[in-house]
Formats: sequence, structure tokens, C-alpha cells
Amino acid sequence: MFGKIRKLANLKFSYLGTRSVVGVGKGGNFSVGNNTLITNSHITVAPGSKLLIGNNCSIQNLRLNVNGVVRINDFNFIIGPSRSKLLWNINDGDLTIGSHNRLRNKLLVRFGGVLEIGEYNNINENSEIRCDEQVSIGDFNQISYNCVIWDTNTHNIYSDEKRRELTVKHFPRFGMETERPKTSPVSIGSDCWIGREASVLKGVRINDSCVVGYRTTLSNCVIDKNMTVVSEIKNTIFLRKVAKSGD
Repeated sequence: MFGKIRKLANLKFSYLGTRSVVGVGKGGNFSVGNNTLITNSHITVAPGSKLLIGNNCSIQNLRLNVNGVVRINDFNFIIGPSRSKLLWNINDGDLTIGSHNRLRNKLLVRFGGVLEIGEYNNINENSEIRCDEQVSIGDFNQISYNCVIWDTNTHNIYSDEKRRELTVKHFPRFGMETERPKTSPVSIGSDCWIGREASVLKGVRINDSCVVGYRTTLSNCVIDKNMTVVSEIKNTIFLRKVAKSGD
């Protein structure tokens, strides 16, 4: 499927990294700006696809599969875990990343989805963005650990017969999809805080300067500007009287 695998050192761009390979299919476009370093990463660009990386970026421990168009602008830090590679899979999709972001999250785009990330965003480890239609993230957002941002149900509810057919056909791969699941666009404005383990699901629009609290789940709703949203917390305290000697 892909053309000859070429080591980074064989390309004309001055971004020499270590333990990294790039495979570019026929008609694919792969370009890298000045002072960009790619380290311990594996990148594949499908035939006819585009991967455009700007200046002064640092990409570490990333497995990036591009079938579509990916634009990564200047001064981005994309950092995977030291003992494994961070997965970014663009399978029939479009990804645009502005400048000055630090991204350490998993990322999946499918079915022609369009994902846009603005400037000066920080997205932490074990968070995940899934885009099957449209996800837009503004500027200067703080997105914590283990967060979920999905514009999709991720799976169709097929009949038992259909799911069995797909399972047998694609075994040992499970959960294969032949069409896009139910989706609805997700939008996160600017200057927001998304707390640890929060879930932002399909149909959510979060306006500017909002806070989404720890383990809060949002679905099909609009959060107005300057709002704080938290899940209900019920505290149950059990008290036991301890008998003292002499009582």
C-alpha cells in the first residue's frame, strides 16, 4: 500500500530525529518546516494524502497514520508516553492544528470527519478525541487527564446477525464498522477548563470561559459562556459511636 519506507535522515528537511521512520504512498505529500524534531515515531501517509508539519515542532513517541489531510502548524509539542507510542489515526478525515499546543492525547478521525484544534491548548495524557463528523476546539483551553471528547456513538447498533457477520469476517478484529454511527458536532470555545475524567459527548456546545468539573458527563446540550458545570455529588457519612471504657 505504501511506498518505500524512508528514514528521516534521507529526507531533505532538517529535522533529524532518532528511531523514527516515515512511509509515504504514491502521490502522497509529506513536508516538514525548519527546526522540527521527530523522535521515536512511526508515520505513514497513504497514497494521495497530505501531512504538512510547520516550524519549531517537537513530535515524540507518536504513531501517526494519515489517510486524508493533516496540517500541524508551528510550535506544537506532540508527546506520547515514553514506553509506548501515542496513536493518532486519521482514516478518511481532515485534521488542522493551530500553533503553540501541547498535545498528549489519543486522536481518531473517521468517515470524513473534520477536527480543528486552535492555539495554546493543553490536552493531557489518556484523554481521547474521536471525530466522525465535526469537532472544534478553540484557544487557550486546559483539558485534563482521562477526558473523552466524542462527536459519535463510536459504534452502530447492528442486528445480532449483522454484528456476527462482521465479527467472523474481520476476526481477530472486533467492533468493525461499515458505516458512520450516529453523530452530532461538538464545539468547545476558548479559555475553558475540562476537568479530569470529564466526558463531552455528541451534540455538545461549550461556549467560552467555562469550567466542566471532575467526572462530569455532557451530551446534547449547550453550556453558556462563563458557566461552571459539575455532576451531582452525594455524600453519605456513616458515623459509629465508639464505646469508651467505663461507659
